Amino acid sequence: MKKEAAELREMAKRERQALRGGQQSVAIRLSADFHVRLAQLSGNATLAEFVERLCSRSSLILAVYGHRGHLGCESHDHDDLIGYLEAGNGERAKAFMSRHLKAIEASLSMVEEEENVPDLQQIFGE
Repeated sequence: MKKEAAELREMAKRERQALRGGQQSVAIRLSADFHVRLAQLSGNATLAEFVERLCSRSSLILAVYGHRGHLGCESHDHDDLIGYLEAGNGERAKAFMSRHLKAIEASLSMVEEEENVPDLQQIFGE
């Protein structure tokens, strides 16, 4: 798990850097990549496939309805989750994910603003 944790921490670091650098579209893509990789590491192919599809949809929602400079979670959230997983603390990880998802949902503003149209090509393009 040590190698995988280092990989996830690096992914979380790149996401924070993009967000701090004002690269919202890049940060959304990197956040989705983090979640997909985390699901892949579970060894459950069905879960990984489901999370990948869910991240595609939620990335679009975050791009359109999310607040600029914020992805619905705190910058340390992913590092906290990695720490719980490294410690083998499944109950803390489960409780964390429940709060994490609720925070993302609460961060959405379902009012479209014409001047803040996201760059969908940058989010979903390779």
